[in-house]
Amino acid sequence: MLTNLARPTLAVLLALSLGTACGGDEEPAPAPAVASPPPAPAPAAPAYSVGQIVEVQWGGTWYISRIERANADGTFNVHYGGWGSGSDSDQGTNNIRPAPANGAALFAQAENPGTPIAAGTQLAGSQAVWARWGGRWYEATVSRMNPDGQAHITYPNHDSSWDQDVAVQTLRLRN
Repeated sequence: MLTNLARPTLAVLLALSLGTACGGDEEPAPAPAVASPPPAPAPAAPAYSVGQIVEVQWGGTWYISRIERANADGTFNVHYGGWGSGSDSDQGTNNIRPAPANGAALFAQAENPGTPIAAGTQLAGSQAVWARWGGRWYEATVSRMNPDGQAHITYPNHDSSWDQDVAVQTLRLRN
């Protein structure tokens, strides 16, 4: 029968398990693994400012546009160049990109294409013009001048139900 002297003590067992028993030549246990640093945060969404000219993707096409306001949800309300305000829409940054270097000129041209025409100007038939309808500029052609000074215009690729008489000064010459 074993006596207490022959039985290992708790201290001896602990020392053996840690590799430090009574002058033993076991190597110390490796240091615990250090946790990996947290992943880098995702890059911040591009910052756009009110009034900035940008391009906005809609229906697979990029349109020259202007930021009208920043929304609380991180989206932006945009105005499409050459379109009425009824076409303005809220867009996320995944549909917005910086405009090219000549973006301001492109936007200005989209908003007011061509050359202004003064009131009282007599236009020749078949004169190519821009006509604003529904808040947007459309290509049109002057088919005749009316006795009251208005221009009778037609729209390419539209039937005659779209023809209309308009004040000359509301048109712009297509250059």
